Amino acid sequence: MSNPSHLSFPKFLEQAQQLGLDVSERTLNYYIGRGLLPKPIKRPFVGADGRVAYLPVDALKQLRKILKLKDEGLKLEQIRRTLEGKGSAPSDPAEKDSWQRELVFRFLRHLPGGH
Repeated sequence: MSNPSHLSFPKFLEQAQQLGLDVSERTLNYYIGRGLLPKPIKRPFVGADGRVAYLPVDALKQLRKILKLKDEGLKLEQIRRTLEGKGSAPSDPAEKDSWQRELVFRFLRHLPGGH
């Protein structure tokens, strides 16, 4: 028996990958642990297999947003606050430029001989 509002953890991962979201099981678990994605539940509907963890289908949208904000250079704590409505993603072009500069500087610092 299945429920359209929840997916088993393996099905959720499969759906995410089919949507082009490049994540692994380990990444999903990390995001859940950091509070970016909801904690899986065991029996979200009558007839659910209690041995399997389920995630809400809506979490796919949340995952897409997490990955988008991460690509924009936000740190995970900033992303969590943004998702909770306590922070905001950089929308001002100057703010986005500062994030891009920060990413470039981080990259350059890790190059051999880069100061």
